[in-house]
Amino acid sequence: MNGEFARATLGDVGDFQISPDSARVVYRADQEEDEVFRLHAVAIDGGPAVVLGPRPVNGGDVRDFRISPNSGMVVYRADQDTDEVFELYAAPIGGRAPAVKLNGPLVPGGQVTSFAISASSSRVVYLADQDANERFELYSVPLGGGTAVRLNDPLVLEGDVERFLISPDGRRVVYTADAHVDGVLELFQVEIGGGAVVPLSPTMLGGSGNFAISPDSKHVVFNADRTRRVSILGGSSTALWSTPVGFLISQDSRRVVLRTPELFSISIFCGPTRQLTNLGSIRLASVEISPDSSRVAYTLDGGDSSSRELGVAELTCLPRDCQVPTTGFSVKQRTSVILAIRGSGPRRRGSPSPSPAHEPDPRLRRPPVRANRLLRRRGRREPARRLSFSAPEWGRAHRFQLEQRAAPRLEDAHRFPGRQRLGQRLLGLHGAVGS
Repeated sequence: MNGEFARATLGDVGDFQISPDSARVVYRADQEEDEVFRLHAVAIDGGPAVVLGPRPVNGGDVRDFRISPNSGMVVYRADQDTDEVFELYAAPIGGRAPAVKLNGPLVPGGQVTSFAISASSSRVVYLADQDANERFELYSVPLGGGTAVRLNDPLVLEGDVERFLISPDGRRVVYTADAHVDGVLELFQVEIGGGAVVPLSPTMLGGSGNFAISPDSKHVVFNADRTRRVSILGGSSTALWSTPVGFLISQDSRRVVLRTPELFSISIFCGPTRQLTNLGSIRLASVEISPDSSRVAYTLDGGDSSSRELGVAELTCLPRDCQVPTTGFSVKQRTSVILAIRGSGPRRRGSPSPSPAHEPDPRLRRPPVRANRLLRRRGRREPARRLSFSAPEWGRAHRFQLEQRAAPRLEDAHRFPGRQRLGQRLLGLHGAVGS
């Protein structure tokens, strides 16, 4: 697939990527000259390879690269103009136009250290000591080239931006920096094109600054004094665990898997936790959530690196003593249905979760509710049946009772596409029906 090497015995392909549209392969290789690594693009079904970008100066190489999500451009970092001064460039994937430099002028000793492309393929965000040597700041520039803008506010002396992520929707950048006190990381958010910087966290502990953005781009989970969740728009944070631990966010953005010596699952809005494993002295090696957010797969390390076991745990269902109210009621028959929800006051049910920092979901701060609603359907009324379920509040549970004057299929009670149903308006919750 790659072209013929000038020195077949010495040339190497360093690494490669397939374009998101599966049409081309971009690879890094010293194809023309030994130890001079450049970028090449070739059709995925074969053909002549196209060199991307000019030949670098003596000693220069392409260090790393990424293909834009729309498969139109390749962004790469190279010491193309000055040896050992790594800058950022972009070139069309088909080689139809010359590469353009993306970063602004660098101070002596400055260079670009990392970069990312937005999901919309409109902008590139990069980290560089562009304005002052050894002061690393965050910049954003159009993918096709243009004026780079600094995203972070001015930093304290010796302060730096440590790490950043672009939100999956491509609209915002979340980053950590010791902006106010050298060595003390905080979490911030800013629009990708520049604007007001929004603080998201209290002071973060240590130097790790671990955080992640939910796939729906609405939440940020991070480690500070505890593992916490905050809206990406800012505001007060909610503790998900009593200490900072490793975590993963499900693809549907509804649950967080917490990695302690055991695995636990919790709603991203906080609430009751569910223990997923009971490993004892066996250690977790790796953890991954399935793409449909229904299961967690994990490997176990028995002490011998050559001997590992694979386990799978259900993620979506809740334990019987941690169920939450439903958002409505599925009625298959054309009947008259009366729903009544009655609160019987606080009642502890089951044992408390083993860890939790139970900060209440704001939707649960109202007292038990009482309401009656007649939903008209054609057909006859039938004797009332009763179901019960519980709603956790500050580690306790309110007991509710639902009277149903119809005979819907209870196995369909977890399917509630109508967001205007009674339970949704009363409680604003989702969950599974109890028994």
